[in-house]
Amino acid sequence: MELSRNGSVIATLAGDATSFDDTGVAAGNYDYCVVNTIGSGTSATTCCSARVIAAPSGFSCLSVSGDVELGWTNDDEYDTLTLTRDGALLAILPGDTSSFTDAAQPHGSHTYELYAELGELSTSATASCTEVVPSTPQNLSCSLSGGTQVNMSWDLPATGSSIDLFQNGKLIGSLGGASTSNTETPGPGTYEYCLIVRIGDGTGPTVCCDIVVPEPLSGIACSTFGDGNDLSWTNGETYDMVQIYRDGTLAGIVDGDQESHTDFPLGPGTYDYEVVATLAGSQTAPIACSVTILAPPVNLACTFFGAPIHLDWENSASYDTIHIERNGVLISSISGNATSQINVVPVEGTYSYRIWGEHSDGITTSTSCSGSVKSFLRGDANSDTNCDIADGIWVLNWLFVGGPEPTCFDSADFDDNGIVTIGDAMLMIFYYLSAAGTPTVPPSAPFPDPGLDTTDDVLDCIDSPY
Repeated sequence: MELSRNGSVIATLAGDATSFDDTGVAAGNYDYCVVNTIGSGTSATTCCSARVIAAPSGFSCLSVSGDVELGWTNDDEYDTLTLTRDGALLAILPGDTSSFTDAAQPHGSHTYELYAELGELSTSATASCTEVVPSTPQNLSCSLSGGTQVNMSWDLPATGSSIDLFQNGKLIGSLGGASTSNTETPGPGTYEYCLIVRIGDGTGPTVCCDIVVPEPLSGIACSTFGDGNDLSWTNGETYDMVQIYRDGTLAGIVDGDQESHTDFPLGPGTYDYEVVATLAGSQTAPIACSVTILAPPVNLACTFFGAPIHLDWENSASYDTIHIERNGVLISSISGNATSQINVVPVEGTYSYRIWGEHSDGITTSTSCSGSVKSFLRGDANSDTNCDIADGIWVLNWLFVGGPEPTCFDSADFDDNGIVTIGDAMLMIFYYLSAAGTPTVPPSAPFPDPGLDTTDDVLDCIDSPY
């Protein structure tokens, strides 16, 4: 049996042959004929025609963001193109198609095959390609530490050859294909960080996270004011909130545009503060200061002996300065170790005193006292507004026979020596009688008009008609 192609014998077959495969034939149109021979005799010739179609060329596959992009060149006329992935039918495409996207493929190796068909009997050779789809980073997170460092972490289902790192759409680095973390210090701003795993020229899906790096806080200052601490600082921008920590414990939260806080009431002691601002979930680096509250002066006693007012107190701590206020007006600032002061008031009235200590970190709370100063007329011992011998007799009765005591001892102290004695009574009688041969010394001031006792003694004037 002889088999010929386009008139040329290509094979001599056994007499019982029923098929033959003509391989490696170039694309084109062919006529095949078969003639049976027995000895020198031949049968009639049986012929058929076949069309060999060219296979698609340049078949390629590439992972682009997890999609596999397939492309080829059609070198012949086709009715259909059949595409398979990993041995399973993927698509039957029109014969003029030259590309296909296999979307969102799982990571790993995938083999694609492509062949063309024309009519019912013409099928091309099969083209194939294999592509490894890179994995997609999982659980990507961005966080900020120290107010400046962006920390990125993720899980990687499968390693790649490298990992591209983008910041706000710009490629800023290539990481190792097995990396699962990275840090950046970009400066204040809003950032989007994205990762793409690569294997060769192929890329996996893009995953991203956002982070805000706030402008830092600055210029913190702490001072104590009484039983509280005043904190101030400078904001770099408007935040969502500002938190104040005292000795590691949250002590206050203020709005993000605030630049001060008062922490009170507090007892004496040293306090360590940190101030942290938050913006879009990110915190600035803390700024810190320390401040000490001192216990105030205590046991203030005000003794009203006339115009000179005696102030006495005890210091609970070491101060730089003691401040004294009278009726709301600062009248004196003295050494911090002082424990007493004499203040001379100008007119009669009620006086309130307040004192506090000042030190390097601020001022203490205050302590206060109050009392009254009365005008009087010296020599009017019985406070009847008349100066006469009855005043001397009043003093004698009080001193020797248990008579009523003067309501204003200063008025009975005729010579202003700080003691009321029989001598004062006798001087009153002598002066008011104006008898010949007797002393005629007038009373000490205030006389003849009422006024205040300017002498620093221990006599007081509880009540006076003046």
